[in-house]
Amino acid sequence: GDLSGTYPSPIVSQIQGIGISNTAPISGQVLQYNGTNWFPENPTIYTINSSNYLTSNPGDDKIINVQGTINLSASFNNWNGSNNQHISGGTFDGGGTQMIDFGSNCIISNTVFNNIQINGGSNVEFVNCKFNNISLLPNNCSILGGQILNSTLNSSSQLGYVTNCNITSSTIPYIKRISNSLMSACTIGGNFLGLVSNNTINSCLINLTGNFTGNNCDETQVNITNATNTSSISENNFLISTLTGVIDVNLGSSSSPTGINITGNTFVGNTNYPTTRYIRITGSFGGTRGLVKINNNVAIGGSAVFVYPQYTGTADLMVNDNDLMNTGGLGVTNNAIVGFVYARNNQIH
Repeated sequence: GDLSGTYPSPIVSQIQGIGISNTAPISGQVLQYNGTNWFPENPTIYTINSSNYLTSNPGDDKIINVQGTINLSASFNNWNGSNNQHISGGTFDGGGTQMIDFGSNCIISNTVFNNIQINGGSNVEFVNCKFNNISLLPNNCSILGGQILNSTLNSSSQLGYVTNCNITSSTIPYIKRISNSLMSACTIGGNFLGLVSNNTINSCLINLTGNFTGNNCDETQVNITNATNTSSISENNFLISTLTGVIDVNLGSSSSPTGINITGNTFVGNTNYPTTRYIRITGSFGGTRGLVKINNNVAIGGSAVFVYPQYTGTADLMVNDNDLMNTGGLGVTNNAIVGFVYARNNQIH
């Protein structure tokens, strides 16, 4: 194998069968392959700026430092065939139509993108970057930290994992997972929105496909439209002032099995807005077990009814063990079965 010497003190003399130089490294050096052996070497850092970027093509596995601001007068795709690059710093400005294109497995950190489109290969990762007025991001990219501002992403921008990001005044139709982020005045989801967890969300419209859990929401509405898959809205805090609705579930007209769980949430309302409803169920579901469970929630204050069923069809609605204090009432008959609505053990104060 790659070990030599004897147990218990063997040494690594090869990496995947390629020998390692006996030269001792010094601080700051990296291990590089020279075609024969692995050896310690000072890393090559390519500097890109407004005067040389059009002719730059460092290639695979390179470290690139962007200096200053680069104003793109046309799309820039010199790097789209180069993979495993680490690009950092600088600012790219455009007029809205210009595109910058990265390769696969690239990491871009501490870079600002203004008014351009960004494309790339697979597994592109942005770390602490700032995006302003962006319409395209690479498919399945990850965004770790940073900001997305004043951006309306098109349907081709299918984001993978987003975390610790500040998103303001933006529309993002597709995210697989978003967590620990701050969202303000945004529309999130619409094409797909998987897991939304542990975020602070202010004055947003959330179009949910998957699960929504552990979020602190102020003036935020959550929609589930034509729900044919299991979704869960659980352990969230909702503060409501002027909204006419907080959670809207549209069962659609599908006959596919649906399971919607709304459980363990806290709603705090406002008595000045009597038209507010906390949860509305609509649609004309034709399936035999379109089950919606609304259990173990707490609603405090406001003149809103808790559950506002407006659907037709055969969807079972279970409203159990909720605690309502100074609200507009349960909205369904407590401790009774009326049609397809089952209500049990709700506390109304």
